[in-house]
Amino acid sequence: GHGWYAEYFIRHGARVTGIDRSERMVDIARQRLGKRARLIHGDVSERPMLSDGAFDLVVSPLVLH
Repeated sequence: GHGWYAEYFIRHGARVTGIDRSERMVDIARQRLGKRARLIHGDVSERPMLSDGAFDLVVSPLVLH
């Protein structure tokens, strides 16, 4: 997405990885976050790094809409 949630979590000390299927959304998030987050363009179902236990928290607003 746009990186709103990522920015919030970064400000509160989190290391953030953002993943979006839309290249445009990744570009927008990159403009907002710069190098403060790892941002990936892709489909989460195709990422082997998303194995069980890879993350402590997943936030995915609008994914199920």
